[in-house]
Amino acid sequence: MKIVFLCSSLEFGKDGVGDYTRRLSGELIRLGHDASIIALHDRYLIERIENSLQQDNDETINTLRLSTSVSWEDKITYASSFIENQNPEWISLQYVTYGFQRKGLPFGLSSKLKSLRKGRKLHIMFHELWIGMDKGAPIIPIAMGWIQSRLIYSLIKKINPQRIHTQTLLYKAQLAKLGIKADYLPLFSNIPSLKLTRSFIEFTSKSDLSFVIFGSIHPGAPILNLAQDILSYSDKHNISTKFIFLGHNGDEKQHWVSILQNLQLKVEELGEQPTSVISKVLASASIGIATTPIDLIGKSGSAAAMSEHGLPIICISRTWYPRNVPSLNRPEGIFEYGPGTLEKIVSTKLPASNYTNLNIVANQFLKNLLSNL
Repeated sequence: MKIVFLCSSLEFGKDGVGDYTRRLSGELIRLGHDASIIALHDRYLIERIENSLQQDNDETINTLRLSTSVSWEDKITYASSFIENQNPEWISLQYVTYGFQRKGLPFGLSSKLKSLRKGRKLHIMFHELWIGMDKGAPIIPIAMGWIQSRLIYSLIKKINPQRIHTQTLLYKAQLAKLGIKADYLPLFSNIPSLKLTRSFIEFTSKSDLSFVIFGSIHPGAPILNLAQDILSYSDKHNISTKFIFLGHNGDEKQHWVSILQNLQLKVEELGEQPTSVISKVLASASIGIATTPIDLIGKSGSAAAMSEHGLPIICISRTWYPRNVPSLNRPEGIFEYGPGTLEKIVSTKLPASNYTNLNIVANQFLKNLLSNL
């Protein structure tokens, strides 16, 4: 199968969806298929146009990057030429609400896709939908979200893609409310596991615990409550605990570090590290901590990385629940923080998180698309 992916940016390590697209393309090539990528609106690109080869481990991927300074008329010309040269059976749009228009209002995207598609089969992966879908959201985000949802509805009706995926069950439910059928395709980790050896996570009352926080920390999480629970547990069982901060955690990290150190809990700040080091740290930790709301955890690359390394995850976030959506299934191995959460995790023999690695996702992706050929 030959496929050309369309995303917004391909700056390595700067754009999560770009990294996702590159890794998926690389895996498809390893599986014997032909994949290439166009970044249609690359805000990181200094030059106007870059036609280059990018690497995913041992695989080379043909890419075309078009900066935000290139007019859409010229983008269509350059992208159409690239697509004609590749001659794919499929075009795959990796949809991000703010990726193709800085205000999150990509008017006219359907006509642009029609110009590029020229009768080829079309796939869309919705990485994001719209803002303001949570209970208690202010009126302006709700209004903006309504416009964004109508743009998505119009896009689907005008271009009629053969296959639609999304990476969270919440987004699948939201699309269904618009009358759009989407299949669930889990997010894989951008940090491949060097070797996952554990099939079960089993703690004892004498197990020392290490908690890893990987990636961005979102504000509003009740870290003081969790820290006090961990301190109480460690005092009760006379064990040691430590918090490992890994990757780029953002400004909120200092708030967390201050709270933990005030409670005399051990803190280790590793910062950004090579992929191999990140994998080793995740593989040796006891429990992961994520600050993404649990109903959105499926779109968290950090959570996917922790899951792929077999970690149970405590999801601690600000209060966030979707409006007018029925109860959703929760991912195995991920626990929403509340009273007794820590005791529940450490007192139970848990299967290692139900991780989904790149190869599994790529094969599911192929199975879904090939069924339409």
